[in-house]
Amino acid sequence: MLFVEAHDRLLEVYERLDELDVSTAEVRAAEILHGLGFSASMMHEKCKNFSGGWRMRIALARALYIRPSMMLLDEPTNHLDLDACVWLEHYLKRYNVSATCMVGI
Repeated sequence: MLFVEAHDRLLEVYERLDELDVSTAEVRAAEILHGLGFSASMMHEKCKNFSGGWRMRIALARALYIRPSMMLLDEPTNHLDLDACVWLEHYLKRYNVSATCMVGI
């Protein structure tokens, strides 16, 4: 029974990796970060070097990158400039999820 559960879990992981298309992972991450206002040089910095507002952008990028089936975003534009807000709006419009809830945009 344990083998069957482990095998099923492994198949789920492989399916998820296929969904995320790991062959384009770096490009996808760079597109999301760029949309949220990161320059190419900023993308190579350590998280600890960023202020709280930029770390919030990193957290938002992580949430967008993993493509969850449902997202609850609490005031996601708090730390974004206008360009990043517009980018986020367009990104979420074409994002195919079962539910996205934004509170206090």
